[in-house]
Amino acid sequence: MDKITSYRKIVRQFILGYAQDNQRNSEVRTEVLVDTERDHYKVMDIGFQSVS
Repeated sequence: MDKITSYRKIVRQFILGYAQDNQRNSEVRTEVLVDTERDHYKVMDIGFQSVS
């Protein structure tokens, strides 16, 4: 495994772990988008959380 493949794997595992730990409630979910071809990574919170 070359260096860049190793770094990709580390970054992907970190982001997926962050997304799992970031689950706040059932109305807001955290999703991860990974483009391995261009090495783009995005973490998105999707949903609505009311402010009360």
